Amino acid sequence: MPENIIYYNNPLLKCKCEPITKIDYDIVQFSKNLTELMIKHDGIGLAANQVGVCKQIISIAGIEPFKEPIILINPKIIEYKDPVVTYEEGCLSFPRLYLNIDRPEGVIVEYFDLSMKKITIEAHELLARVLQHEIDHLNGISFIDRISTTKRNNIESVLENINRKFNG
Repeated sequence: MPENIIYYNNPLLKCKCEPITKIDYDIVQFSKNLTELMIKHDGIGLAANQVGVCKQIISIAGIEPFKEPIILINPKIIEYKDPVVTYEEGCLSFPRLYLNIDRPEGVIVEYFDLSMKKITIEAHELLARVLQHEIDHLNGISFIDRISTTKRNNIESVLENINRKFNG
């Protein structure tokens, strides 16, 4: 079970997460722990590989229509909606780092709930952004991978500070 969030430079943030094929006790317990850890760290989204588990599970909370936490199993974006907008993002795996990221304003996402019921939602604005951010994590993509090389070079000292502070 996850004990804590992993941080920049941990290779597990680059893993392409495996799909869930069945819901068992361990998956349900992991989902609860993932949600508790996200809330403990004041997050609104958390992907399983951010706690070192390479499974396709994300938790989201505090965003309409999901004021209460929700678990998404095997989420995938099936359609992007224009326009592309720039918005500041943060990430629990990159403490105190905020970057302007360009993403489509809306998405249609398919996922399974903990009953393995398939659900399709259309999301816009903040929910769409969080879904894209967390689904990126499941594919081994962090938000720093969405910025230019120049911007990446400008934040290199910040990334090294995160690495030193949180990874020893």
